[in-house]
Amino acid sequence: METLNGVDTGPERRASGVAHGLRFTLLYHPDLRRIGARATTVAVPGYAVPLSRLEPEFAQPRMHECAALCDPHVSRKPHLVTWGADESLTITPAGRGQLSVDGQPIDETHRFSPEALRAGLLLQLSRRIVILVHMVTAAPPAPKYGLVGDSDALEVVLRSIARVADLQVPVLLRG
Repeated sequence: METLNGVDTGPERRASGVAHGLRFTLLYHPDLRRIGARATTVAVPGYAVPLSRLEPEFAQPRMHECAALCDPHVSRKPHLVTWGADESLTITPAGRGQLSVDGQPIDETHRFSPEALRAGLLLQLSRRIVILVHMVTAAPPAPKYGLVGDSDALEVVLRSIARVADLQVPVLLRG
């Protein structure tokens, strides 16, 4: 049984060698040092991720120190972010006026399409904290080849390089 965050990833995902996860990235927090911190959770159909002042815990990339949002204006009662079997996302807000998604207030349960999730959803909590929610794949990190940086896009580039690294061909990186 292969797991990600203690939850079975399922035989179809284990067969591919890649498990899907939901990543929550802090784009704005009143404590500016927290910007860029991430929380990654497993994406298993029906698994609800609580999002509140107290959970989940966020960490800066490549750091081990984790902390919850800890903002007194954000409710302790969690919003629930649930992954669907069709790779959609359902968000159930904790109360009225506390959550907006992509600039639109969400006062009752709302389903977002897989396409919207792939593009990324911007959540605003209590008009103080902005979080990007998107899908990621949990795979072993690719070799760095002396490149500096840490992002999902860079991981894709590094995996592409790894596929041709043992070939005697020149590789041009642009961008």
